[in-house]
Amino acid sequence: MARSATFSWTAYRVVVHWCRTVEVNVAPTSIHPSIHPRGSAWRCALAVLLWLSVRPLAGWASDEPLGLEAVAFPDPIDVFEFVGGEGNPLDRPEVRSVLAELGDGDPVMGLRASVLSTGITVAAEGSDPVYDVQVVVPGRIVHGFAPAPEPQEDGAWMSPGVAAAMADPTAGDVEVHMRVKRSLLAPMPHRYVVEEEARLRGEDPMAAREAWQVDREDRGVEGVALLAGLVAAAGGDVLEVDTRRGKVRAVVSGSALAGFASDARLASIELASEWQAKEDNAAGYWLNVYGDPIDGIEVESLVQSKQFYDAGFYAENEALGLVEPEGDDIRRSHDGFDDNTGTDRVVNLRWSGPLLWTFPNPSIGSGHSTGVASIMVGDITRGQDAGITDAWQRRRRSGVARRAGLLGMTTESASRLVTEMTMSSRDIQVVNMSAGTGGDALCEGRDDWSDTANELFESGVVLVKSAGNAGHGNVNDCKIGSPGSAIGAFTVGAHHPTVDGSGTVVHFGTSRGGTPTEGRGRTIMDMSAPTVFEFPYTGRDDCSFEYGRAGKATVNCPSPGATFGQTSGATPMVAGGFALMHSFYRTIYGSPSPGAIHALMLLMGDRRQLDGTFLTAGYDSVWGAGRLRLRRVDATGLDAPLRWTLGSACVPHNQSLLIPITTADVTSDVDVLKAVSYLYDARHDDTGSVNNDQVGLSLMREYSPGLWTSVASDFSTDNKKRVFVYNPTPGRYALLLTGTSVGATNEGGCGSQEMRVWYSYMHEDSDRDDGGSALDTVRPEDEDIE
Repeated sequence: MARSATFSWTAYRVVVHWCRTVEVNVAPTSIHPSIHPRGSAWRCALAVLLWLSVRPLAGWASDEPLGLEAVAFPDPIDVFEFVGGEGNPLDRPEVRSVLAELGDGDPVMGLRASVLSTGITVAAEGSDPVYDVQVVVPGRIVHGFAPAPEPQEDGAWMSPGVAAAMADPTAGDVEVHMRVKRSLLAPMPHRYVVEEEARLRGEDPMAAREAWQVDREDRGVEGVALLAGLVAAAGGDVLEVDTRRGKVRAVVSGSALAGFASDARLASIELASEWQAKEDNAAGYWLNVYGDPIDGIEVESLVQSKQFYDAGFYAENEALGLVEPEGDDIRRSHDGFDDNTGTDRVVNLRWSGPLLWTFPNPSIGSGHSTGVASIMVGDITRGQDAGITDAWQRRRRSGVARRAGLLGMTTESASRLVTEMTMSSRDIQVVNMSAGTGGDALCEGRDDWSDTANELFESGVVLVKSAGNAGHGNVNDCKIGSPGSAIGAFTVGAHHPTVDGSGTVVHFGTSRGGTPTEGRGRTIMDMSAPTVFEFPYTGRDDCSFEYGRAGKATVNCPSPGATFGQTSGATPMVAGGFALMHSFYRTIYGSPSPGAIHALMLLMGDRRQLDGTFLTAGYDSVWGAGRLRLRRVDATGLDAPLRWTLGSACVPHNQSLLIPITTADVTSDVDVLKAVSYLYDARHDDTGSVNNDQVGLSLMREYSPGLWTSVASDFSTDNKKRVFVYNPTPGRYALLLTGTSVGATNEGGCGSQEMRVWYSYMHEDSDRDDGGSALDTVRPEDEDIE
């Protein structure tokens, strides 16, 4: 085995960071490769002389024990908090002490009757603390801390494959990914924090983002140097480095793994994962398995995209990404990828060796990548295909984000994906990944590709990932394919609808999300979208019946009327929906962060669950938020009396934030009221014993001046929450975010033991009589109430 780890990691990092000479400029409406020098010979030579020696790095520190305290809250909002603990919390001495310090004397007996009369109980599941009594103290928050999170275990987390290789005395060389703990790397803010601070300083947000990304790579050098030193000492060879994430891909002997596993500075060691062939069933993508096939017009109704088209939103200012296995290029020459002015909206990007990218434009491309791209951004509504003149037929053969630009990237490297998809010059917002990778059998969300999804999230890019087609019959077996189980990914299942949306059944192959024993307390699945698209674009330019149009020779083409299905066909519908929503939102309100658009899209689910009924709290592990039903969140797209908000807040450990929903009362005309929250815990893929932080979501109604009652709550262990009320009682409402277990530091621009939580809510009438024309194309939220 070669022992050139030190040289290999250094040389690679130097040439990639200092000597990269090719960069693709992706404009939203016209994506073309533009090649320009980024480095120079003298910079390359200088970089080669730079060497950072491996230095001991500090270890992690456990959380300090916390107590009970009272915190002032800004007027004029009346605020309350849950006081937690076993037994009767009002009889605990520390509670008496805190209440006395508030100047209320000894209010325990006086409060007891009023508290019990409200009948409010909020209980957490399992071993989590129970918050079972509400103490009302106007203008103050009274709160009790939950037990501090358990410290993470010593030693590196290992994938089952690595553990098996370590235990096998005959194991030879194995290829692994190794990553240092995040605590050993300099903390990095989320992209949106960087950009917002730049705007406040009057600077270019994109330039600030680029500088931040370069700085992130620079600060990861120490972590990579540490790993390279460990590999070299074990006689291994570093194959690839990723300084942004403090990770290396290396070949080492099985006997060396035991030494790595005992090193407390490492976050994870896992076998290098490979792409699976089109989610295990390539042929199935062209089969109409069951249910009606759907065309572009039916998609307009099913995902409710027509409301955006009618208002002139076609995602024309969006640049999207699509990642596929190496060599699976999109057939760019298809008419549906043209903008009707002779300019392609699609570009392929392929890794062709060290420092070399090519931009192929094949006449024969991959059927899978071309089919996905056609659902995501395909468009012939503007006459791109002269052979189809009827406007109705043109809409039938068009996708979701009909004017967006698309960068299709084929690669085997997660590191290269992050580097290329996060360049500020491209400003890519959403990446679709319909193909699958191996590994992560327990849906831990900690493998290399999951880490990639999280890095994309932190860099400002949402990864929309297919759930896979491994089935959902076993309620105790999570089947989501990597990186769908990443905490930063938006994971999509598939269903087979009828045109009017009734009689919907989940696709039989859709993978199940989190279970009681797998998935680390998360449902994982985010949303379901329709599948079996009737008119996908094929990978060949010589198909007789490509999307139903005759006139070309038939050579190795799908049979006439072939469809594109499974979760690979559903995922680009959601990615296209992300693009439409993002385009609309940033045009009207400003560019949302990945966490914000995550929350807003979760609000677009119809709450359907596996048994066909509709959830009033939480998410389903097969349907997620339910079926995708896009909404324009404005006075034209919602039915008055209406209100909606998208925001975020830093929620401290064992404290609550009350967020008013209405400045005036909810009236009897309001039929539906729902809210969602979402948090991204960067430590999710870095610690073995700690799941994500826990922040509960409650919908509160003021039943008496200064006194509130919970009408719906979600205190699950999921990192996303949801509550829903049908025909809410008239009155004043608010959201309550409760940090039941928060240990993060510097997360999303927040402080120590604070977690940024994104939230969104809406209420409206269902009569469809007080909004704009968009209401004609969207279903009422309560249409499927049972």
